[in-house]
Amino acid sequence: MAHKNRFFSLVLLASVILASSVFAGGKTGQVGIGLSATDATPTFTLSFWHSNNMKMEPSFAIARLSPDGGDSYTRIMPGLGYFYCLKPGSSIRPYFGARFMLDMSMFDGETYTDYLAAPAFGAEYFFSDNFSVTGEYQVQFIFANDNYSRNLPVGSTAIETAAILGVNFYF
Repeated sequence: MAHKNRFFSLVLLASVILASSVFAGGKTGQVGIGLSATDATPTFTLSFWHSNNMKMEPSFAIARLSPDGGDSYTRIMPGLGYFYCLKPGSSIRPYFGARFMLDMSMFDGETYTDYLAAPAFGAEYFFSDNFSVTGEYQVQFIFANDNYSRNLPVGSTAIETAAILGVNFYF
C-alpha cells in the first residue's frame, strides 16, 4: 500500500510541475481586461504585455461615495502600473513594479486631486492562456492636495498599505 501512495504522490507532483508550465498566457502583444478589488473602489484594468516579462497596466475606478451619511461626492482614480515578471511563460508568475494613481474627489463643482505612488509586488496565476487571478501588495505614498484633500490633512503626505485581488481575461 505504501508503494502505491509513493507512486501516486510522484504522479501528482509531476502533474503539478508540468501543469505549471502548460498555460503561458501573457505573451508578447497579448491584451487583457480585468477587475480588481480593494477596500475602497472596484478598479477596471487594461493589461498589455509588451514583452514576455514586461506588462503595462492602465487602470480606472469611479464611485459615488457618502461617508458617514455626510455629503456625497464622486471619486475617480485613473492610474498606470508597470511590472516586471520573474517567471515568464509559467502559470504562476511573481512580479514587482509600481503603480501611479490620481485620486480625484469632485463635489460642489470643484475637483481636488491627491497623488499616489505605490511600489507593488504580487503574483499572477494563469488558469489558462486567457484567464488569470492576481494577488498584489502595495505600499502607497500619498501626497495630499495643497487646497483640499478628502482623506488627509491639506498638503500632507501619508504612507498606507493595500492588498488587492483581481481577475483578468486575455484575448
